[in-house]
Amino acid sequence: MTRTVAWSALLALAVAGRPAPTRAAEAFTLANVTRQLRPQYPQIQPLADVLPPGVTAQEDVTYARAGDTALALDLYRPAGDAPFPAVLLVHAGGWDSGSREMERPFAKRLAGLGYVAVPVSYRLGPVARFPDPLHDLKAAVRWLRAHAAEHGVDPARIGVIGMSAGGQLAALLGATNGQADFEGDVGERGVSSAVQAVVDIDGLADFTGAELVAQQERSPSAPTRYLGGKFSERPDTWRAASALTHVGPRSAPTFFINSTAPTPILPGREAMRDRLHAAGVASELTVVPGTPHPFWLFQPWFEPTLAAADTFLRVHLAPAERTAPLTWRWSNPTPHGANIVDVAHVNGLAVQVGERGQIFTSTDFEYWTPRDSHTTRSLRGVTFLGGRIVISGESGTILFADDPTEFFLNNLATTDWLESVAASTNLVVAVGDNGAVYTSSNAVSWTRRTTADATRQSAR
Repeated sequence: MTRTVAWSALLALAVAGRPAPTRAAEAFTLANVTRQLRPQYPQIQPLADVLPPGVTAQEDVTYARAGDTALALDLYRPAGDAPFPAVLLVHAGGWDSGSREMERPFAKRLAGLGYVAVPVSYRLGPVARFPDPLHDLKAAVRWLRAHAAEHGVDPARIGVIGMSAGGQLAALLGATNGQADFEGDVGERGVSSAVQAVVDIDGLADFTGAELVAQQERSPSAPTRYLGGKFSERPDTWRAASALTHVGPRSAPTFFINSTAPTPILPGREAMRDRLHAAGVASELTVVPGTPHPFWLFQPWFEPTLAAADTFLRVHLAPAERTAPLTWRWSNPTPHGANIVDVAHVNGLAVQVGERGQIFTSTDFEYWTPRDSHTTRSLRGVTFLGGRIVISGESGTILFADDPTEFFLNNLATTDWLESVAASTNLVVAVGDNGAVYTSSNAVSWTRRTTADATRQSAR
């Protein structure tokens, strides 16, 4: 059974919901993560926070306001000739903590590879449950697109990399391309929030995975806080927040880069990859071996992660191939001062019809030959029924020809202007200005029909 969901109504309910009591989490900071991981991974080193040669920085730029909260981003622009592809970076932190500053080293390295890299802040914690962070990210994309020229960005090439909770948001951002219910009311309007590529680094794609749901029923934590209650209390919200739910042909190509950590539970990524493939959208998945969950923050895992992300982004944020502009030239005639109303072309023959009974034919679109229509009535449409040319016009005018050198006039007993004509393999249909519909299998004998009659005959 197909279920139709009014996402706008569910999102309103999500905003109004009250979260169940949950386990508190330690703030997601680089210092805390380093302290937690170093006993098991003594070799780890945080990334050097260095601006590569030629990269320029513009930090703490406000892209929108949500009530009294200023939402900010940073821009790291590479050297060279603009425009560049742009990539937003969405930080981790379980939708409660973390900061875009944690991703500045990643962003600076990315800018060194030729992207305008944009770490972005979004609302966190009790004041910003789903869907607020998604609304913020869509506002950030709209801002970046609206201000693309100022920052050397190609507005047709915007991607996003998200980490953990940021990866979940990045996947959802890309999956909901073009879905108006998820735009929110924050920031710039009138600009697309669609992204052209997504890299999800160890972020879930489906909140409704059975193992995660069972865990959260037993011991609610970050997902339950973020979604305003357990799955048993708010199943529609859990589905609405899942990128997997929204996959379709407009979704962005998505690359999942996964750790081998057993926790947190991150369902849906393989299923989303497969669903994207089924929708005709590119998707890949790779696993970085021997990694804890926040592996992207540290060497030695950062380098292969950056290289994999760059490889994917270069494919899906590549500039459109440039083709030589078309050279237009006048043909003879244009034609003889006639106001051309319609043109059709099949098997190397083109036919134009005009409003004073003119017919012109051509085999090369450059040189046109006038033909005798036997009428000065306005001709309105032209089509091909197999190899037969069929023309409709004023006051029931019908002309047909098997040889473009000789047209036969076949006026119908009507005053209807036959404004257009179209044909399939064995049926031609002429449509009149008063709702009249005429059909024929040969353009010689015609039958006036109701619209329903014509639809049934076309179906046959």
